[in-house]
Amino acid sequence: MNPEAIIRRIIIAALALVTAAPTAAAQSITAGAVFGSVVDQSGRPLPEVRVVLTDVATGFERVRQTGRAGAFSFLFLPPGTYELFAERLWYRPVRVEGVAVRPGRQSTVQVRLVETPPPIEQADGRPFRGGAYGLSSPGQSRPGTAWWLESLELARLPDVTRALAQTARYTSVSNARLATEGLSGRMTGVAGDGLYFQSATHADPSIVSRRTMPFLMSIAQGDLRTNGLDVEWSDYPGATLSAATLRGTRRLEVRGYADWWGEALADSRHFDPEAVRPNTFRGGLLVSAPVIPDSAEFVLGVEAGRLQTARPRSWVSTPLDSALLAVASDSFDVDLSPYVEPRRTETDVGSVFGRFDWRMMDGHAVSVRGSAARFQTKNPDLGLRHLPALGAELEGNDISSAASLSNRFTPWLYSEFRVGLEWSVREYGRSDLPATALMDGPAIFGTDPGLPGRFERLGVKLSETVHFILGRHRIKVGGFLNSASYDHTFDAWRAGAFAFGGVDEFARSEGVYVQTVGRLPVAKFSILNTGGYLQYNLRAVSGLDLTIGARVDVELLPNEKQSPPGLHLGHRQLAPLVGRR
Repeated sequence: MNPEAIIRRIIIAALALVTAAPTAAAQSITAGAVFGSVVDQSGRPLPEVRVVLTDVATGFERVRQTGRAGAFSFLFLPPGTYELFAERLWYRPVRVEGVAVRPGRQSTVQVRLVETPPPIEQADGRPFRGGAYGLSSPGQSRPGTAWWLESLELARLPDVTRALAQTARYTSVSNARLATEGLSGRMTGVAGDGLYFQSATHADPSIVSRRTMPFLMSIAQGDLRTNGLDVEWSDYPGATLSAATLRGTRRLEVRGYADWWGEALADSRHFDPEAVRPNTFRGGLLVSAPVIPDSAEFVLGVEAGRLQTARPRSWVSTPLDSALLAVASDSFDVDLSPYVEPRRTETDVGSVFGRFDWRMMDGHAVSVRGSAARFQTKNPDLGLRHLPALGAELEGNDISSAASLSNRFTPWLYSEFRVGLEWSVREYGRSDLPATALMDGPAIFGTDPGLPGRFERLGVKLSETVHFILGRHRIKVGGFLNSASYDHTFDAWRAGAFAFGGVDEFARSEGVYVQTVGRLPVAKFSILNTGGYLQYNLRAVSGLDLTIGARVDVELLPNEKQSPPGLHLGHRQLAPLVGRR
C-alpha cells in the first residue's frame, strides 16, 4: 500500500468515525493528570488561588494558579500519591492528602475554601475521596475500563516467582497465564513504563512458557486494560497488563521481606500434596535514596526465591503398574517409581532491579531503569498435551532496560521519547529417558519429543510522541520503530520416541522407534515493525470527552524481498479508534 493510499484511508476513517470516547485528558500512557476547581463557601469559583501539588515520594512540588473559572490542572504527572494544598489571602487553606495519580488516567479534586479573617493559624485537611477516571476494581466487570491492581493485591500475591503476569488472577476476566476474555494468553501484552516486554517462547505454542518480568518488587502500580481506548495501546489484539515501576524516595529507605512455607501451597481431592514435602521460600531487599534533594533519586532492589509445587502422578493407576516398574528395573535398570507417585516441580528465581530519575525542572525529566532475572525449573509443567518429562529442566534469562525523556517546551507543547532494549533466552533440556508409550495402558514416560531446544530473542524499541494542548483541544501524534531478532535451535524428536504394544513387548524390546537425523535445525531471523498514530481529544463539557484516533502498523517479515511475485510476507494494518463517555 503506497503512502497516499494510507493517508486517504486515515482521513476517511477520521471523517466517518467521529463520536464520543472515554479517554484520559492527558493522553499519555505513562503519566497521569490532576484536574480540579476551587470554590468559596457559597459555591462561586475562586480565581487567583495558589495550588501546590507535592509528590509524596520525592517531595517535588508543582505550582499552579486558578483562573477566573477557579479551575486548575496538572498534566503529565509521574504515577504515585500526591498531596494538594490550596491557599488564598483571607481564606483558610485546604490540604488534600492521598491524591492518586494513575498512568493514562485523570483524577479530579474539588476544593472549597472558607473565608476567614487573619491571622489564620491552621489549614483544613481531608483525604482524597475521588478516583482516577476510567478505572475499575478487580471485582467489577465493566467493559472499556482498566482493572486496577492496588498495592494490597501486589503485596499479597501468592506466587513465589513474583511476576507481574500473576496479578491477572485477581480479575474476573483473566488468569495467571493472561488468557483474557476467552482469548489466548499470547494475545495479552505485558508492558512496563509504556514499553512492552516480550519473553522468548518455545516454537511449539502449546508448551507453557513462563513470563518472569517485570517483577513485583519493581512495581509501584499496575492495571489490566481490556479495552483501552488509546492508539498507543494497539500492539496486542487482547488486553494489556501495564505497570509503572518504582521511583526513588526523598530520604534513605531500606525495606526487605522474607517468608518460608514448609507445607503445600495448594490442596487437591485427587492426591495428597504433602506427600512430596514441599519447601518454599522467598525474600527481597529494596534500597532507595535521593541523589539531588527534590530533583533526583535512585532505587535498587534484589529478590530471590524457591517454589516447590506438588503435581499428581503421571498417569492413572492400573494393574499393569507393578509389572511395568519391575520390567524397567530388571531389564533396563531404570527406576520408574517417580511416575506413579505425586511429583514435584521446583523453580528457583532471582532478579535485580534499578531505576534513576532526574527532574531538571517542572516539565523536563529523564528516567533510566534496568532489570535482570534468571530462573531454573526442574520437572516443568508443560501443559496437558505433553509428557510429564521428569528430569527435564527449563532455564530462562531475561534482561530489560529502558530510558525516557519528557519535555514541556511550552504550556501547549509536550513530548515523550522512549527507548528500550530487551534480551530473553529460554532453554529446554531433556531428561535421560526418551519418550516411551505403551499402547495397552495409559503409561507414557520420558522426555517429550517436542521439548528440547534453545530460543533467544533480542528486541529494540523506539517511540516518540508529541502532545499539543490548545484549551479544550488535545492532539497526540507519534511514531514507533520496533525490531526483534530471533535465534532458535529446535531439537525436536532428536532424542527419539519409542512405542510398544504392552508390557510384554516392552520387556522383549519389540516396538517402534522414531527419530530425526541430520543437521541440528537452526533458525535466525528478524522482524521489523514500524508505524504511526494520531489522536484528537476534545473536552466538550464536564464529564464528556470526544475522541477520535487512527494508527497505521507496517510489519516486515523475513525474506520479503526474496518472496515470489504475488506473495507478500509483510503485514500492513490501519486501526481506527472510536468510543464514547
